[in-house]
Amino acid sequence: MSEGNFCTIFNCMDGRVQEKAFLWAKDNFNIDFADTLTLPGMDKQLAENTPESDYVTETMAKISTEGHGSRIAIVVGHTSCAGNPVTDTEHEKDIQKATDRIASLNIFDVVVGVFISGDEDPKNWEVREVCRK
Repeated sequence: MSEGNFCTIFNCMDGRVQEKAFLWAKDNFNIDFADTLTLPGMDKQLAENTPESDYVTETMAKISTEGHGSRIAIVVGHTSCAGNPVTDTEHEKDIQKATDRIASLNIFDVVVGVFISGDEDPKNWEVREVCRK
């Protein structure tokens, strides 16, 4: 088991949202480190149970919980996503479904779905909680 408090972030591969998600997790859950598991359009991939997301849920998430002691999962969707180019409303639906899927693994104590959005400048994007399980 690693030293420090870990969480697991199921995030898009888009570099514009990595730091925002980590800082939000740090502020809201007092974590030291985040295992960031990425796929393009992660919210959609988890919501649709794609083969790529199966590896994330069946292998990577367990490494995070068993190897690093992560008890908190954060599912991220974001505006202007090339991997899931849908409306913000559709992202929120995908985040809800994806959060349900991660909660159903029964390996995390808390699973939170968040949406990162804002104006044209990603530096101004904000993180908003969509759901919590």
